[in-house]
Amino acid sequence: MWFRNVQLFSLGHEIAYEQSALAEALQQLVFTPCLATLPSTTGWVSPTDNEFGSLVYANNGCLMICLQVEEKLLPATVVQQRLKERVQEIESEYERKVYGKEKQSLRDDIYHALLPQAFSKKSKIYAYIDTKHGWLALNTTTAKKTELFMDAWKKVMPDIQLIRPELKKLTTIMTHWLQNSSQPDVFEFGKNCLLQDPAQQNRKLRCQQQDLLAQSMQPIIKDGFEVSQITLVWQDQVSFHLADDFSVRSLRFQDELIEAAYEEADGDKDARFAADFLIMTETFRKLLPDLTTVFYK
Repeated sequence: MWFRNVQLFSLGHEIAYEQSALAEALQQLVFTPCLATLPSTTGWVSPTDNEFGSLVYANNGCLMICLQVEEKLLPATVVQQRLKERVQEIESEYERKVYGKEKQSLRDDIYHALLPQAFSKKSKIYAYIDTKHGWLALNTTTAKKTELFMDAWKKVMPDIQLIRPELKKLTTIMTHWLQNSSQPDVFEFGKNCLLQDPAQQNRKLRCQQQDLLAQSMQPIIKDGFEVSQITLVWQDQVSFHLADDFSVRSLRFQDELIEAAYEEADGDKDARFAADFLIMTETFRKLLPDLTTVFYK
């Protein structure tokens, strides 16, 4: 199970490497299917493919967890069309206009009436805790999923805060790298970056398949652009987009790492999961300190 995105959080308190204790805490909000009358539900499930597996997967000093989200798919256009029809019926029958509060009440009634007929979509949000280093890696960078995970975490682990890191200004550092070809030795530039004018948020320039060290890039930076996202390659093992909020996106592990997991698993599904997780967490244990050394205050 390879993470494709990472947000990093420090743990407010030390957490023990105890699978059973964390699983017991997560049991307070175990996933149950969404009721017909509800728009969504969230709850913890096993991070492995085993439906009846533990809510926590433990390996290599790390504890992996998974939050499942079920959402009803009810397009706003469907509700709006039904509302339009209902308003026309009322105005025709009673010869009067339907205004604000009454229209909103009708919309709510229609929404709840249609909800049991809506299709459901399930998605999963994975994370793991490195108990040796005291941080949690969350496999999403979207605001909505992050908020759902944080809310669910607070309900079951109220005493363990997830703390966002205090950072230096990433745009300044990454722009300096590009201007001076001075990135740390463990990193190489990829071929993509996003440049943005801090004085005009809508003034952006996306570079793809571009030699970022070419002289043609320098006038753009001098014209007021800063690097808000850049592709980096770490020790020829992992490539990723680093954003100015310190989120790591579009992670791509090199074939040698993935092939090593295949060889170690030797075709066994559970062994493959264990090998993937072991290699991924060990890789992150080396990669993330190289990033935090540069950007943490």
